[in-house]
Amino acid sequence: MALITTERSVNLSPNLRILLVPVAGVIVLVMLSFFVMREMVNRISLTRLKVNRSLKDVKVLQQKQIFLQEVTDQTQVQSEAATLALPERNPALLAMAQLRNLAERHFVSLENVAAGGEEKSGGEVATVVISFDAIGRLDRVLDFLASIQKSAPLARLDNVKIAQQSQETSIVTANLKAFWAPFPQQIPAITEPVKQLTQEEEEVLSQLMQLMLPPFFAAGQLPTTPSLPGAQPQVPSIRTNPFTF
Repeated sequence: MALITTERSVNLSPNLRILLVPVAGVIVLVMLSFFVMREMVNRISLTRLKVNRSLKDVKVLQQKQIFLQEVTDQTQVQSEAATLALPERNPALLAMAQLRNLAERHFVSLENVAAGGEEKSGGEVATVVISFDAIGRLDRVLDFLASIQKSAPLARLDNVKIAQQSQETSIVTANLKAFWAPFPQQIPAITEPVKQLTQEEEEVLSQLMQLMLPPFFAAGQLPTTPSLPGAQPQVPSIRTNPFTF
């Protein structure tokens, strides 16, 4: 069996052979140009998107800057009021200091003040229980208990028991539950627009700002002490220099 092979030779004219290399080079160049142009178009489109996004972020940041410049003082006051009303950490010491401050204002004696353990009241909000005895005239003790509900930190009276100690003195045994909660761990992105407070949130902040602050947090405000009926204010007298004798 004989193996027959045939060879076909392509005979190109000298002119075609001269044009073959440039034509092939042009075809390769066109293909490369197509891929390069497509990549450039993609990059230009991506750059335009980034520029548009940056322009929007700049606009939002400018609006934020103007808004914060207008409400800086008000926001700081509201933030301090909210922080003192619902502290980040256990407010036992703060609540006990407020109790003593209110007791002095209403001429009530505090005894057996003690802080108990922490309790979870639901969600992230926790409470600490402070027990105390308030001794004084009944009307003053009742005013003292009422003032607790209008002071910071937020607290609620529980297990209130009133007993008559003498003809003019009453003793109240009660527990005070002071609330606290950790601050949010996540905040909105800096490029997000400022969200205005709802009417309900503004009312809550307004109520918090009306709470009586502890004396060492009421900056610029001197605590006033009520005067006894018929009592006359004492005028400071001039001391005699002992070195003149």
